[in-house]
Parts: sequence; structure tokens; C-alpha cells
Amino acid sequence: MSHKNVFRMEWERGVVFYEPISGGILSVSSTVPISVQIEAANWFARSVAPLAPAPERSETLRAERATLIPTTRCNLRCSYCYANGGEADLAMPEWLANWAVDHVAQSAEKSGAERIELYFHGGGEPTQAWGLIQSVMERARLRAAEIGASVGFGIATNGLFSQKIRDEIMEKFQLVSLALDGPEQIHNAHRKTSTGAGSFDRVMKTLQAFDEAGFENYAIVSTVAGDTLDRLPDTIRFFAGAAKTREIHLGPVVSAGRAGPAGIDHNERAQARFREALDTAWELGLAVSFPGVSPQAMTEAYCGAVTGNVYVTHDGLVSRCLEACSRAHPMAGVFGVGDVTGEGLMWHGALLNALGKRVVENLPHCASCALKWHCAGDCPARVTYPQRIDNSPTDPARCELKKNIFAHFLGLLATKGPPVEGWPCQIRRFALRMAQGGQWRMEPTVETAPLMVAYLARKGGGAYSQFSDAVATCPGG
Repeated sequence: MSHKNVFRMEWERGVVFYEPISGGILSVSSTVPISVQIEAANWFARSVAPLAPAPERSETLRAERATLIPTTRCNLRCSYCYANGGEADLAMPEWLANWAVDHVAQSAEKSGAERIELYFHGGGEPTQAWGLIQSVMERARLRAAEIGASVGFGIATNGLFSQKIRDEIMEKFQLVSLALDGPEQIHNAHRKTSTGAGSFDRVMKTLQAFDEAGFENYAIVSTVAGDTLDRLPDTIRFFAGAAKTREIHLGPVVSAGRAGPAGIDHNERAQARFREALDTAWELGLAVSFPGVSPQAMTEAYCGAVTGNVYVTHDGLVSRCLEACSRAHPMAGVFGVGDVTGEGLMWHGALLNALGKRVVENLPHCASCALKWHCAGDCPARVTYPQRIDNSPTDPARCELKKNIFAHFLGLLATKGPPVEGWPCQIRRFALRMAQGGQWRMEPTVETAPLMVAYLARKGGGAYSQFSDAVATCPGG
């Protein structure tokens, strides 16, 4: 093929060719002769090559948004909690919360941003510090008004809170990540209360209240453990029937905090279960996401740990990673890029520089990977050593799991289209047909056919029309 950024990936039903910068996908059935596959892939490479430049890298540290970790207090004792939530009872002082709000507002004013955003995460369960959250939101509204900006709020929560808090969340929050692992048996296996009781019924009460009130600003976050992996397709079916939201985030347990042996093995069994989960999601109209495996968005780095996250912990650490959620955490020496004291903020330039280098252009082991603009080298916390981060590759088994899921994702997208309405992409299909003289002809179609092309016109892509009426003729095989 003539274009270095066109990647060939096998999936269960054939082969997909993918060009990540333009977002082009070519899905080829295994029944198509190899010689025709090659010619079609070359045509595809020529078609997508001029459509979009590589993503530009921003060197500006922008902080018109921040995430506060207000407390380590928690009403659950999840067996896989990376933060050991609930084992200590520590809270962010009000002066520190005020500093965080003021810092975001000042940064927004300097950058000309029209909006400031504040998120609340754990640490612990954020709503266990609800009084502080209320104070932060009020101050944020006042500071936003002073600079002529709007304000938005988000929260990651376990859903165990009072009706009063629930009603206020529905009134004031634009984004809610609700932790629900699946049906009762699956959820309660790992997400027990501080007294050892299951939490499923209380979470479902919150979810049902959201749905009954018409609150749409929430997504379900499901943690997948080793002992619940085999029931993942059942979990997807449960979500389809139990909630109105169509947005489900699947996250495998990570080896941190209390997780221990609860994690999953990144093997063929895991690959098969996640493929089945995607098949089920497409069948039922759910948008399922997996960390680092989304063709809808391009990135030069896996996450904001590299590009500018601002997590303010309860004890004044400014961290780039949620796992480093206190000064005492072993990875604070890697992700703790700043400290806030009564005298103000001090950035740690050496850490900022080290993290800033972990972008895909500096990762030669990612150069030949189809996920390089999506996974971008994997989670920095998974390749972190105490007090040090470098550009080392991640666990090869994690890579293979992501590649396998991604190929299946692309194949489904090309052959079936998006699973839900409203995705920021458009689909154009091309059927492969036998023409006169033993020639194969590729032409636009709306039919299901052995060979199809789907072009994802990302927001700002601007080149969709170049690809919409293409016709190719390939020699017979």
C-alpha cells in the first residue's frame, strides 16, 4: 500500500484497513480474492491520503477546567478500589477548594475561554463532602460571572446519596458518571458498603430516579473484574433494559490499591468476551467505550496526564493522574506536578517536562500500530515505575487486547454503521461487484455487500465530499 498510515487488521469476519488521520475504514470480506483485496486497499490508501493532516500538538498548559478530589471518605469498600477509598477520613480544606476555583477562573480569563468546568472525583465518594461541593459550585458561579464565562459541573459517583443530593445533582450537573458494574450478583460481588452489604439496590434507585425525571446527563461506568469477565455480554444486555442512557464505559480493573487479584488477564478469553460485548451492544443500540479504543477521537497522548490534567487532591497535591490521589501515594513523585500551600502554587517543571514527552511521536514502538492516534502508548500509570516515567512500551498483552477489540470495533462500524444515533461521524459504503470483462468494480451503495468502505467525517474534517462519490475499478483475482 502506498500510504504509511493505512493499517491492516484482521477481525472475525474478514479484514479491515484503517487510516486513523482521516478516519477511513475499508472492510473486506474473507471471501474476496487476495489480489482484489490488495488492489482495493491501494485504492483506499490513495483516496484517504489527502483528506486530513496529522493532529497538531498544543504546547499550552490550559487550566480552564479542574477536578477536585474533596475527600477520602467513602460509604463503599469496593474490593478493587485504586484509591483505597474509605480507609481514611480526610477532607479538602475550604481554602484549598477556593484556591482551585480561583485558579481555574484566572486561567480562563487569561486564555479567553468562555467556560470554566469543575469536576468532582475520588479519592473517596465525592458526595461525602457535599457541603464543600456546594460551596465550590457557588464560588465558581460567582467567579464565572465576574469574567463573563459560563460554568459547568461534573461528578463521578457511586450513586449512594440522599434524595436531596440526587435532586440537586439533576438540577446543577451537566455530566454524571454513575458506577454500576452490572446485574445484582455482579455489582455486589465487588461493590459492598462499609458494613459489608450489597449496594446494588441503592444504585438502581438512583438510576431509576434519573430516568423517571428525564435526566439525560449521565453515563454508566462499569468496572470489569476477572471473576465477572465471562458475564460481560449479560451485563450489556442488563444495561440495555435497566437504563435509558445509551452510553456505557467499560474499564478493566487496574492493579492498584485494593485490586490485587481482581484484575483481568489480557488473554484470548478477555478478547473474546469484549468482542461479544461489542456485538451485543451493537445489537441492542448501546454505545460502549473502552479506554484507548475509540476511533471517534484522535489524540497525541493517552490522557491528560500528559497534556494537562489538573487534579487537586484533598492535601494540596496538583496531580496529573487520578491514581496519584494524595501526597502519600507512591506515584505522587511521577504525577504530582505541583503543590498548593498557603503561599500559593509551585509547579514542578521537571515532572511536567517528563510527562509532556510521552506523546505518540516519541514512542517508536507505536509507529506501526493502528491505534497510535487513539491509545497513544497506553495509560502512563501502567508503565510508571516509582518516582520515574519514561517512554517505555506497555505490557504486550494489553496491546494485543486493545488491538483485537479495536479491529472488531472498526469492522462493526464499517459493516453495520454506528450503534446509536448522534455519533459525530458519517458513513459511506461501497459495494464490490463483478463488472464486465472480469473486472471488479467498487461503487457507492446502501446495501450490505462483501466489501464496504465507511468514512468517518470527524468534526472539522472538512474533506468528506472528496470521498463521497468515488468509484474504483480493480483487476479480477
